Amino acid sequence: MTRAFRAAGEANASRARMRSGIEHVFAAQKHRMALFVRTRPGPRR
Repeated sequence: MTRAFRAAGEANASRARMRSGIEHVFAAQKHRMALFVRTRPGPRR
């Protein structure tokens, strides 16, 4: 792999680790309160 591809892969892995931790917190809140946890609306597709 080239250096650019390796750097991009490491950056993606870092973002994925952070995102999974955040998603885990929201899932725990949702499960604990048995409610729909509202977040900022994203773009509609």
